[in-house]
Amino acid sequence: MRLARQVLDDAPGDGTAAAVTLFERNGPDSLAQATELVGAAGPLSEEARDRVARAYDIYRHVRDMPCD
Repeated sequence: MRLARQVLDDAPGDGTAAAVTLFERNGPDSLAQATELVGAAGPLSEEARDRVARAYDIYRHVRDMPCD
């Protein structure tokens, strides 16, 4: 819930980074599921929706990358 609030508030940290971390922990399969994860903490502004979309795009590209 703390990470979702950071995304909504775009806290002094980075709301996009918080969203990526939230997605890494919960593994959403679609942008709709990612949006629902964040939306559970409150209503999404247009800026928050943009952060979620940007973060999901990052997450989607790196989730299947091999790591050492």
